[in-house]
Amino acid sequence: MDIDLLGLHDGTNNGASEKLDPAQSEPQQVLANKGGSNRSPQLVTIQCGLEIINPQAPPASVIGVEGHIDWGISGSSHKAKFDWVQGCVFTLAATSFKLRAKLRTQIVPGTNVFAKATIAYGTKPCIPMQWSSDNTLLDAGNNIVLEIPLWATHGILVAMPFDAILSRSIRVELLTFNNLPRYEVRPGDCTEANRFPLSFDVQKARITNASTGRATVGVIWRLAL
Repeated sequence: MDIDLLGLHDGTNNGASEKLDPAQSEPQQVLANKGGSNRSPQLVTIQCGLEIINPQAPPASVIGVEGHIDWGISGSSHKAKFDWVQGCVFTLAATSFKLRAKLRTQIVPGTNVFAKATIAYGTKPCIPMQWSSDNTLLDAGNNIVLEIPLWATHGILVAMPFDAILSRSIRVELLTFNNLPRYEVRPGDCTEANRFPLSFDVQKARITNASTGRATVGVIWRLAL
């Protein structure tokens, strides 16, 4: 049995901090390790954080950073995209992994944003991961089709004005891979005013503004790795 598959016991590979470059179009690597394809996987827990250096910069909540995690076990590989938020914690079973980050929004010139991550063997209580879609302004009667991200278990509809949700004026159709409607939900019908479930066979969501005025819509997708 492998004791230190990913080389974490010596304390030199357990954390990293990467300054994010606004000019970079590709995600920047923060942490990575490869234990070998002929090894037994181990459970590892990764915790993400942000540091923003500039007293005049907006707080971390309005600086968008997207995270990318690639991991594998022998010949099987997986990937996920998520919102890199302060304190995000998740656990993987892996023999290799690569964690990357990228700025998603423009930042004030002179602002320095650092993506930080730590990793250790074992598990701890996890903070639910999420991926937020871009918000879209829809005229009355218009719609937008969003790809459902990998590992999504349900969606949370974000709309302004919020009355559009409460009045059930935002229509959400869940589609199969070839754009056939699988089922329809009206988020106002759910236990939470704007939460809707996903089944295993849907890959897209079509959101229609059925109100008489404009509405800005988006979805926060909850992920479970």
